[in-house]
Amino acid sequence: EGSPPAVYGELPAPGAEHTVIVYAHYDGQPVDPAEWAGEAWQPVVRDGDLAAGAKEVPWAGLKAPFDPEWRIYARSASDDKAPIVGWLTAIDALRAAQIPISVHLKFFFEGEEEAGSPHLRDLLQKHADLLRADTILVSVIIGILVGIVAAVRQDSVADYVGRVFAILALSVPYFGLAVLV
Repeated sequence: EGSPPAVYGELPAPGAEHTVIVYAHYDGQPVDPAEWAGEAWQPVVRDGDLAAGAKEVPWAGLKAPFDPEWRIYARSASDDKAPIVGWLTAIDALRAAQIPISVHLKFFFEGEEEAGSPHLRDLLQKHADLLRADTILVSVIIGILVGIVAAVRQDSVADYVGRVFAILALSVPYFGLAVLV
């Protein structure tokens, strides 16, 4: 109560023996409008680096193949919405390739990470049974996508803090492919 909504979803995998929960946050830091070339909360695509004078690409002009220099500019587009899109894109790619996911997936996205997650402990404790998993994958952005992998054994996500067995930093957005198949 008193917090932005937490987002939860499940993708069961028939016959899977393990459950993986993916954590990310969807909130962003407050905005100083003076530091933005446009409206911070209105996403735009530019044809390169804004500091180098990149121009806005009209949404109607966004057709495949996409120029690899194009960039999305919007508040919180990379931290932490990019990992969320990366996970969902990895799942879409597996489905398109007809590769079955080998683990039960749970997704938990919260909206207060940038403010120190003041309601997270209560949410995790209240929904401990729902959030029970064998492994938690925490997606964060620090310049590049970093996946922090922490194994959780027989306990809810609420207990993961003191039970980290492995931390693995990766710089690829589709790490999910390695874990899911």
